[in-house]
Amino acid sequence: GQITQCAERFAPSNAWYVQTVIRVFELAGDKVKPAVAHTLTQLIAEGSDNDGSNEEDEDAVSDDELRTSAVENFLQLVGRPTLPEILAQAVAWILGEYGYLSTSSTKEDIMNKLLTLFIQSTSDNTKSQVITALMKLVAQNGSCPQRIASVVSNFRQSQALDVQQRCIEFLALLQHPNVMVDVLPVD
Repeated sequence: GQITQCAERFAPSNAWYVQTVIRVFELAGDKVKPAVAHTLTQLIAEGSDNDGSNEEDEDAVSDDELRTSAVENFLQLVGRPTLPEILAQAVAWILGEYGYLSTSSTKEDIMNKLLTLFIQSTSDNTKSQVITALMKLVAQNGSCPQRIASVVSNFRQSQALDVQQRCIEFLALLQHPNVMVDVLPVD
């Protein structure tokens, strides 16, 4: 708790804070409070605080750089055999929202990594978040790899209602790709 509070309070930049919190997650993810993950994802989503000056274009570039850096850092983590659930959920959200910014992986590569995370996870909440991330990436990609469609189809009868509902919605959206793109736009 104190390490993440100090990192938030004394961070010299947003990029430094993101890298530091990711490192804390790596080392002690099971001890990190969910609020830290929320703060991290909120910072990545909202980016720089614009003070109303004419620096909007520069802020947009630095926000995209921050998001790209976060995506690349999370892609390195997603291949690990075990991730703390709170970190796995943050990974799913970031990759679903901003995976298209990756400079090292294609959307299909990212989808495969998320599918592996889905299969390895024991948490229904994480599985639900990964399904949502996969839906977003499929909408951006324009097609759904067969392996993903097969796993989603198998989990449409999951005992976990949230997982089941998201899988059913995913399969319904796959039947209407234009609607999928409208419902799941790129941020």
